[in-house]
Amino acid sequence: MSVPLTIVDSVLTAEEPTMTICIANASWVISWDGTIARQRYLRNVDVAFDEDQIVFIGERYGGECSERIDGRRLLLMPGLINLHTHPWSEALNKGFADDFGNPALGFMAMYDMMPGWVESKKSSTVSATVAYSEMLKSGVTTTVDSSPPYDGWIDLVAKSGIRCFFGPCMSSAVWNRSGTDSFGYDWHADDGASRFDVALSIIDEACCHNSGRLSGVVFPEQVDTCTAAFLRKSADAAATRSLPTQIHAAQSVPEYLEMQRRHGCSPIAWMDDIGFLGPRLTVSHGIFVNDHSWINHAGNDVERLARAGTSVAHCPTVFARTAAALEGFARYRAAGINIGIGTDTFPHNMLEEMRLAMYLARVDARSIEGTTTSDIFEAATVGGANALGRLDLGRLAVGAKPDIVVVDLDEPLMQPTRDPLRSLLSTASDRAVRDVIIGGAFVVRNRKVMTLDYAGALGELNSLAQSNENMIPKIDVLHRTGLMLAPLSL
Repeated sequence: MSVPLTIVDSVLTAEEPTMTICIANASWVISWDGTIARQRYLRNVDVAFDEDQIVFIGERYGGECSERIDGRRLLLMPGLINLHTHPWSEALNKGFADDFGNPALGFMAMYDMMPGWVESKKSSTVSATVAYSEMLKSGVTTTVDSSPPYDGWIDLVAKSGIRCFFGPCMSSAVWNRSGTDSFGYDWHADDGASRFDVALSIIDEACCHNSGRLSGVVFPEQVDTCTAAFLRKSADAAATRSLPTQIHAAQSVPEYLEMQRRHGCSPIAWMDDIGFLGPRLTVSHGIFVNDHSWINHAGNDVERLARAGTSVAHCPTVFARTAAALEGFARYRAAGINIGIGTDTFPHNMLEEMRLAMYLARVDARSIEGTTTSDIFEAATVGGANALGRLDLGRLAVGAKPDIVVVDLDEPLMQPTRDPLRSLLSTASDRAVRDVIIGGAFVVRNRKVMTLDYAGALGELNSLAQSNENMIPKIDVLHRTGLMLAPLSL
């Protein structure tokens, strides 16, 4: 369990920095109550912060400030934590992967698209620019970026202003395709050692970046593409650096059956048996556990996750497209599993992801209990922070990082404002996000991304997507065209 920060009123002393911003008399503030370890509403209070931390939350800020902003008709809330996403490619899949899935492989599109689907350096940069802009505009202030290394990756993320945990892809094997209804594995002769070294060098570079906003997560890519030795080496590297780990696991029926064939148990049980589960690990996506309705095997995967203190990164959109869902959000939470939320795929709109997570969880449980607006918001803020081991993120409290989302209560879709968080998640979404502040700096101001050329990247997206689609016949096992794989909807 996390150790809660406590909200106290504070006044600047002469030794504290003077470059302080105060948002005065904010109509609503979602603050962290350390006495009950929960988010709560405050009304008509000031929030003051410098580039390092929040220095004041209370009725009146009496210190000097470089800028004072009128907080009337504003909601201030902590920045959202996108616990799992792939910015380098997903924006390019819009219009292609929406209805795409292989029924012979659990309707998972990834087995058809990932082997050999290699974007250019240019397309990776453009896709990531679009994805990061979408994240920022929807209130994401911290993300875990799992991408294959590409030139300029660290520089682009640093420029965006976001707080990022780099998770370079690495594994012992990659998937291959020899037919339309099956896939296999190409195992690296060095058990992925060269990819491991590249990934760790990127993480080390990010952790030393002078922005102070970049860090790393050791990310062996998929449970079925990693040997036990590779996972143990990954865990050791993370422990040496005091970093979290993350892995794709329990993300498809084919993966589950493959691990059952190899080891006679589920992916979760195997990771537990080799000692890889633990409190610094996040499993993305943790859906296909032994008692999922598509599996129905004996076992205790959910109990194993809870007992190990392992978190789950819940990304409902990408799986809902292929008729799959976590079973279920409320059940995992009741078992004691820490859950965070990630976008994984397009759109990289965290608020819409949260809304879908809430509605699907209620349908799954046939109940609202256990999946309230508050429960989903906790997952998208402190749930992600706890998974990353960062108790200074995902909450507005004195001493926490100054990562703040400013919501415009005058946005028509926020009306009425009886309960602004409900209006935001259920109706307004990113349309009401006016400003986003990370490390005390405005990265979105008056709904415009200040750090990246969002419009310019969008202007290049169509031609790059078409170029990628033109490559499909060269890499598809049956040399099908993009229109054959994913016909137009009309």
